[in-house]
This record gives sequence, structure tokens and C-alpha cells, in this order.
Amino acid sequence: MITKPTTLIPGAGASAPFGFPTGYQLLRHVINGANTNPGHTNPNVFSDFSKSQIDEFRDSLEKSGKISVDAFLEHRPEFIPIGKLAMAIALIQFEHEPHLFKRDGKSWYEYLFNQLDAHLKILAKTSCAY
Repeated sequence: MITKPTTLIPGAGASAPFGFPTGYQLLRHVINGANTNPGHTNPNVFSDFSKSQIDEFRDSLEKSGKISVDAFLEHRPEFIPIGKLAMAIALIQFEHEPHLFKRDGKSWYEYLFNQLDAHLKILAKTSCAY
């Protein structure tokens, strides 16, 4: 059991078992979302950006050869505001609380808490931000 305060930082893909896309899958969702309907069901989400800015972001991302949006934004800081928004829009469709707390014996989160001998009230207070 860990006795001193410790922070665990899960790496890329840690949220995939909970129904979220991997870095590469998110890249494809962002590119496809910017191609078809920026903002998905709410086009006003991208109201701070012109169509040409959205197109430039999408085209630059698609042609970058990077395997994730994060890797792309690291080298193209001018796209950070639109990139963060595009990732948030793409990710929100995957947020389903039942996926976070499913009890199938395969969740690394469930395994981790069992290994740490954590109490359920600690689990309930834990933020699941990835």
C-alpha cells in the first residue's frame, strides 16, 4: 500500500478501455469532424473561427504526418486554440459515466484501486480526467 501522497499520470491510451479513442483515433475523429460538420450538433461552438481557419487547421493536421493531435499542436502552437476545441468536441461524444465504472474485471482502474486497497468512497471522490 502506498503510504505517502503519490500522483499517477496514465499514459496515452489509458482511457481506451473506457470507450475513449486512442491518440491516433482521436486524430481521425478531429480531421473527419472538421471535414463534415465543425461543431457537430452545435455549429456555434466554432464561432470564434472562420471557415478558412478551420480548413487550414484540418488540412495542416491531415498533412502533418503526426500520429496525434497533441504531437501536431506541439509543433504548431498557432493552432492550439482551435485544436483544443476540436479535441473537446470530438471527445465529448465518448463521455458515458457507465463506461467509467463498469465492473467487468478488465478495467485497469478497477485493478489499480484493488491493488492499492482503496476504499470505494475514495474511488467515488476521484476525478476521472484523462
